[in-house]
Amino acid sequence: MSVERRNDGNRFMRVNKSVFKPRYMKMLGVFIAAAVAVIATNATIDSKADAIVGSNAQLTSNGSFSYGGSNQITNRFVVDGQYTAYCSDPIKNAPAPGTYRVEKADTHYNNSGLKAEYSEFQYVMYFGYGGPGFDPSMWPATYYDGSAWTNDKYYAVTHVLIANTMWYNGGYATEGTSTAFKDWVCWEFFGYHWGTNPDSPDTVHNTNTWHSRARAKRDAMGGLGDYPVYQLNTYSGGLQTIVFAPALGKIAVQKKDADTGNNVPKAGFEFRLLKSDRTTEVARKTTDVNGYALFDNVMVGDYYIQETSTPLPYLLNSDLIAVHSSASQTASVSCSDKTPTGRVKVLKLDKSDQHELDGAEFTITSDADVKRVDGSVIYKANQVVDMLTTGTDGTATSKELSIGADGTSTFTVQETKAANGHVLNKDKKKIHFNV
Repeated sequence: MSVERRNDGNRFMRVNKSVFKPRYMKMLGVFIAAAVAVIATNATIDSKADAIVGSNAQLTSNGSFSYGGSNQITNRFVVDGQYTAYCSDPIKNAPAPGTYRVEKADTHYNNSGLKAEYSEFQYVMYFGYGGPGFDPSMWPATYYDGSAWTNDKYYAVTHVLIANTMWYNGGYATEGTSTAFKDWVCWEFFGYHWGTNPDSPDTVHNTNTWHSRARAKRDAMGGLGDYPVYQLNTYSGGLQTIVFAPALGKIAVQKKDADTGNNVPKAGFEFRLLKSDRTTEVARKTTDVNGYALFDNVMVGDYYIQETSTPLPYLLNSDLIAVHSSASQTASVSCSDKTPTGRVKVLKLDKSDQHELDGAEFTITSDADVKRVDGSVIYKANQVVDMLTTGTDGTATSKELSIGADGTSTFTVQETKAANGHVLNKDKKKIHFNV
């Protein structure tokens, strides 16, 4: 949706313009089994919020300070000891510390019958100071008076942005501040100078504002999903409305090899993030070339990680892995996968009457190096990997033989001791494993 800003008196406002699956085959009396894996696809993160509306939260203040070249005061509010909060009514009195009911934040109509969309509240809180997307590079190089930024200055300007979003009234949002501050805010954040008419052909516009950068970054992220903005019911009796948004966490997943315990440096493992009900999907993510995936923008709470697809030659591990997301922290889990293996089954028969022979011994050797994804060698070329002796039914089955990182390997089976009363068969049988 395209938008434009108008200055109605001293108001900023916006007007809308427009698995493991066996496969068996027989080759010269030898059976092999292999596995098929599925290649992963990329996915987009969508942050899902668990509503806390209707619960209670604790409001405290870490002192106050003046801003905007004036004696205008704002408090450094905090909710539940960890969430940065703001007053959205600069001209009203601050509420006392205490416990208040949580509500979903809402914007209000101004005198011209216009109000901000909730999506603006989302990105202002997300990219503003204290939000998970706060990035100083999105902000003007210096504060309005040319001084360096400080945390209090970021907080003060975010407070102004929130007040304007809540009430769609720039004069209200910058109440009590200097004209220089008002003009700087209007130009750097809304795109024109204080007191000018943005609809006039003579008005100079700034197309590179904080709002435009924030919207562009939000859109590049694919939106902010269900990112919530809350308010406390502190406005009773004409007091300020306190607005906050919960900090988000991150969950990192490292792919590991089940046999070695080492990290798997391979892209294409896909994982999904599930809520605590083990059913509701929050997001999907695919590993990079280091076997690493990161879920960001995760609401605080309990979750499960589950692998949904794997690249060759790994086998899917569909176990649910419990993990807890904490505010402004990264929780790490690992998921281990096995690589496919195969078995060689030998059936030894008497050539004349086809009856089963016991006691025949066979040696299995690898034709070439069989390697893991990390390059380490499982079997060297010509290495004896197993020795078999047939039983009374004339059969013998090998142990599980690794196929290797490329999903293919070749082994040679040769009789090395004949059954009692029989002549050694020196023929060599080639066994090919393909995934």
